[in-house]
Amino acid sequence: MKAFNKEHFQVAMNFFIANIKRHLQNDNFEFCLAYVNTHNIEHQKTIGEMLRNTDCYFTFERGVILLLSGTDSSNTETLLNEINDFLNEKKTQIIAYYPYDGRSYEELRDRLNELTLKNYNFKIL
Repeated sequence: MKAFNKEHFQVAMNFFIANIKRHLQNDNFEFCLAYVNTHNIEHQKTIGEMLRNTDCYFTFERGVILLLSGTDSSNTETLLNEINDFLNEKKTQIIAYYPYDGRSYEELRDRLNELTLKNYNFKIL
């Protein structure tokens, strides 16, 4: 799985959401954005290898954001627990769910920022 950088995040999110609204608006499609707190490049690559071909991840200075396509909250929480076990990190659930936490890039960004600020004292986006 190829990693994208933070500069691609907003463009990719707007494209992804536009396609959902155009093609899947009546299918109750959902996806999750999950933040993982790791600065280690090798850990980021390993996390990327754990993802499906339909998922992607974006690297930031302070960690990665996973875009888990068609994934519900339960499966996202399970994956994050496995990743946090691998990293020996506390089990922090920083997840923004489409469409429940927002239906636009801005709303989902704000949710991720709210959660990273609460748990790590910074805004990721």
